[in-house]
Amino acid sequence: MRGIVNVVRGLVVGVAAGCAATASAQNLNVSINGGPPSSSLGAGAGQTGQWNNAPTKGSLIPFALVDLQGAPTSVLFDVASAGSDLFLNDPSTAGDDQSLMDSGYNIGPLGSSQVKVTGLANGTYDVYTHAWTPLHPTSTVTVTVPTSPDPPQSVGGAWPGGYLLGTTHAKHTVDVVNGQLLIDVQATGSTALVNGFQLVQTSADAWVDLGNALPGTAGAPALAGIGDLTFGTIVGLTLSNGLPNGSVTLIVGAGAVNAPLLGGILVPTPTFLLPPLPLGPSGSLVLTAPVPSNVPSGVAITVQGWIPDPGGPQGWAATNGVQAITP
Repeated sequence: MRGIVNVVRGLVVGVAAGCAATASAQNLNVSINGGPPSSSLGAGAGQTGQWNNAPTKGSLIPFALVDLQGAPTSVLFDVASAGSDLFLNDPSTAGDDQSLMDSGYNIGPLGSSQVKVTGLANGTYDVYTHAWTPLHPTSTVTVTVPTSPDPPQSVGGAWPGGYLLGTTHAKHTVDVVNGQLLIDVQATGSTALVNGFQLVQTSADAWVDLGNALPGTAGAPALAGIGDLTFGTIVGLTLSNGLPNGSVTLIVGAGAVNAPLLGGILVPTPTFLLPPLPLGPSGSLVLTAPVPSNVPSGVAITVQGWIPDPGGPQGWAATNGVQAITP
């Protein structure tokens, strides 16, 4: 397939060639300690697709999430003060509704807890938090997303026969700017469940900073993307804080592997390596090129630069990783 790697190669040689992989926006379905439900369940968001079955304790936390197609993502799920796992067989629910809503983690004895999601692509999301307690219609959970302009929302009541805002779930809109989302939950009553959540990305920033720079002689090299990847516009990469008069190899992949390498972290899943490029006297580099017409929507790219540098822990420095998805 031809795609966004063409853009990166075009930054160097001015032509479109190469391969790429496609990726959907970061829309996620997460059931906590549930069945999980089948992919036909849309739940509060009306969003069908594969459900993650996320634990709240043990060696699998933080838990790596998959997208609606079941493909791995860079997103991790974690819970602070998880409480106890609990399943309550409410006779009002059945099938997929039972798998999602009759189980979760009980925050009642704790009073409050926090869900933490990291590794998200920056952008705007609708966050649906399912927090209904089976067999306890008087129990409520107050859901707050600290960075959302929407107020805290109380969830609870008798099963309404389907998904109803304020009874089965809360909804908040939030701008994710650092790849992280926090969901605070507070209980009334000794039994109060958090069943799961759904993330629906409504808009995306073109470039996301994935971090994991490895400092060298001039400090931590910094890589940034330019442009929104719309056909006909200019896309670019800028590198700063590299080794003066050194060189950089750009590693390109569709996803993030975050594997140990040379004392640092290799961010991209390596698919394509550009030949070494010279850095200027200040250790900087600027590359620009037009976005070609043959790049389809939903094409993802992850890029990181690696720099031979005697100031690095094993003779190498590395930039942060950056990632973009074409609109």
